[in-house]
Amino acid sequence: MKNSITLDDSSFGFYLILHDDGRDLIIESDAYYCGLAMTFGWSPCAKCRRSCKGASDGTISCDRRTAEKHIATAQEYLDAHIGKRVADPGYFKLISYPCNPDLIRALYTLAYEHHSGQWSRGYRLLCRVKRYAKRHQIDIDSETRTSRRLYMKIAARYGDKL
Repeated sequence: MKNSITLDDSSFGFYLILHDDGRDLIIESDAYYCGLAMTFGWSPCAKCRRSCKGASDGTISCDRRTAEKHIATAQEYLDAHIGKRVADPGYFKLISYPCNPDLIRALYTLAYEHHSGQWSRGYRLLCRVKRYAKRHQIDIDSETRTSRRLYMKIAARYGDKL
């Protein structure tokens, strides 16, 4: 499943939403537990036999349960479903990279390992690639198999020219 999120627990009773590309979002307030639990499949009024079925989003009281009870059951649901993965409904904006992130990582590694001082072409490339990665939220410190392969190819060809 592409563009999906995973529920993870954090210290001190918080929840983390982890995106496939490594970004994360922390949910600290219990006011957001109901919405988060609904994202992962929970329904506040699923067991109601009365007409209130689906009338509450969990943050307001319904005929049978208070908002606090909804939040508590949402928290129980979240605790029971740590590690569940679903399609991202919009917690994270989809990033469209103008350039392949693995190529950016490979260029950064090349410039970092082969520059010959602060006034060299390699150092200038290092600074430009680092700015580009920061602007496009590319984690240049995480190495992938593809970025390592690209690095080996471009280092063999251009390593001595920086």
